[in-house]
Amino acid sequence: MELEFSAQKKCLSEFEFSISRLFTGNQNFIDFKQKDKVLYYKYKKKWILFYDFKTKKGGDICISGIKYHLSFKEEIKVRNISLDKIYLKPAKITQLHQPFYYFNEKEGVLAIKTSIGKMLIRDDFFKEPLSKEEEEILN
Repeated sequence: MELEFSAQKKCLSEFEFSISRLFTGNQNFIDFKQKDKVLYYKYKKKWILFYDFKTKKGGDICISGIKYHLSFKEEIKVRNISLDKIYLKPAKITQLHQPFYYFNEKEGVLAIKTSIGKMLIRDDFFKEPLSKEEEEILN
């Protein structure tokens, strides 16, 4: 059970969707939209930069009262799928352990490496578990 994680995704239109638990850890939803390889999130009825897949630049987001900057770490290829390894860097606090999110432009988050080092993968996308070599690539 400790290795399970579920997020709920609601499709709002062809380019807009909502996701719960992915960054909030609770049932609250964040609305996103993607246009021209750029992902935005909705905050106070305005669309704000979340992540630009072309330039590998992230924006700022406030989650549970803490401001984070989304930062690109590296691009990785697993099973011929390109993944951008990103993390949320808190603005005013030091974080000893941080989760990493593995984004694909078309499929969204496909894997998460938790702050305690456990790898969570989307089993609807990765039908077979990751091999040791694949896990090493993601580390």
